[in-house]
Amino acid sequence: MNTNSSNPVAAGSLTDRLMAISLATLSMFVVGYSATRVVLNALSTDTSATAESITPHQAEMWKVFGQRF
Repeated sequence: MNTNSSNPVAAGSLTDRLMAISLATLSMFVVGYSATRVVLNALSTDTSATAESITPHQAEMWKVFGQRF
């Protein structure tokens, strides 16, 4: 340890923090992506889709507007 330094924080701590933040961010992305894929695969294997579970296309809500005006 450098005793002449007025900074009480070790020199490598900034690098360590950046590496930890990068690792945590990457880990959260991988976990989130994996969870999303699992949910989407579970939904796609369910072939008994009801009308409530189907989301219409974005243009569907504008169809009536275009027919009226």
